[in-house]
Amino acid sequence: MVKDGVPHSLRPQVWMHLCGANKKRATTEITYHEIVRASSDDGLVTSKQIEKDLVQILPNNVCFSHPTSTGVPRLRRILRALAWLYPDIGYCQGTGMIAASLLLLMEEEEAFWIMCTTVEDLLPASYYSSTLIGIQADQKVLRSLISTYLP
Repeated sequence: MVKDGVPHSLRPQVWMHLCGANKKRATTEITYHEIVRASSDDGLVTSKQIEKDLVQILPNNVCFSHPTSTGVPRLRRILRALAWLYPDIGYCQGTGMIAASLLLLMEEEEAFWIMCTTVEDLLPASYYSSTLIGIQADQKVLRSLISTYLP
């Protein structure tokens, strides 16, 4: 498709298309802005933990290193929106790292829909359990494969 990789300027659109986030956004009955409005209540159980974690997710990145950094409110909205939209999962620390990384490359709403696609369609539910059993199992498998094939 592209000899030297997808140009940086096109990555958000290409990723949105390839992972199915465009389709999810188009077919979902509620908009991102409606979800943000519904999830903006500071009384949410997850809000306190999200607030604690916001500046710890990418502490060495200027976009997330201080409560007034430009990326912090965007990340807050995404994490609260995800916790509100997926109450059975709530807030999972690992989603913060992924969402923050996406925010470095794309707009807030695009990052949110890619996160939704990741949660619903790409990673198994066991990745988000309180024990994180799914991701721990995958890490053990990866460690084993690395020690076997890349000693």
